[in-house]
Amino acid sequence: MIDMSEEKPVLYIDMDDTACAFSAAKQHALGECPEQAYPHAAYGFYANLEPIRDAVETIKEIIDQGKFDVWFLTAPSVDNPLSYTEKIVWVLKHFGREMAKKTIICYDKSKLKGAVLIDDKCDSHGQDKFEGILLHFATVQCPDWQAVRTLLEKHYPTVSKV
Repeated sequence: MIDMSEEKPVLYIDMDDTACAFSAAKQHALGECPEQAYPHAAYGFYANLEPIRDAVETIKEIIDQGKFDVWFLTAPSVDNPLSYTEKIVWVLKHFGREMAKKTIICYDKSKLKGAVLIDDKCDSHGQDKFEGILLHFATVQCPDWQAVRTLLEKHYPTVSKV
């Protein structure tokens, strides 16, 4: 059970290309059916995305440590209204009901307050205006989930030893 009584730094985690492999699935779908311009608009696309390497294990470790108030923060696909439901289905499948309750689908991520946002994009959905620390995932500074652990320790040494 998630303890919401303590004040913990809020940690938001993006889904597409941060927790789950959106681009790889899109490229694969385009290879299979090049005439489908928006494969991510297909039924089941988001619900069946593969996790990014080490994402599920690392996120679960961060949650279990209890040092951060962890939430998923993802932008919807306006090309696929089913993305709202399917993103929750993905979280349920990999993280369970408690984290599904802590999933926010919001187009402008700058509207939410928090300490850290882990996201593969830095300016497509207000990430550049996010008031906390932006860990720009899949970059030289933050290439993978091991780097996320290291950067969280660096920015929050007294809070987290993940």
